[in-house]
Amino acid sequence: MNELKIIANNTTPAKVDFNYKEIEEQLNKVLEKYKGLVFTDETVKDCKKTIADLRKGQKSLDDFRKETKKILTESVTVFENDCKVLYKRFDEVIDPLKEQADHFETLRKEEKRKKIQILLEQVAGAYKLNKNIQICYSLKMAF
Repeated sequence: MNELKIIANNTTPAKVDFNYKEIEEQLNKVLEKYKGLVFTDETVKDCKKTIADLRKGQKSLDDFRKETKKILTESVTVFENDCKVLYKRFDEVIDPLKEQADHFETLRKEEKRKKIQILLEQVAGAYKLNKNIQICYSLKMAF
């Protein structure tokens, strides 16, 4: 399999430039206004509106992150899917071979077990041993 040499023709690390500093400064100012806000009977309506507004901003940021990530990882997803297709092609050949190897090994072990059993019966008979005990013990030790 050394003939297969996989070469990455072009890889570019994902990089996103956005107005982080500007957003951070603006966000700090906005959030500073709401720090220490006290939830009371008189401020219930305003506090709930504030929470809703802040959550909208938070969701907007998260949506931006998810959409940007989706765009950036699109080529990685295509690459992974292509590799999975090639990986399955190996399995199409490996699986039948593995099945044959397992079957071969099962037959080989069974043949070996039969030969050992015959040999043990001969030895047990020659030395007048209890065949059943000797055969079971020896077969367990052999495998």
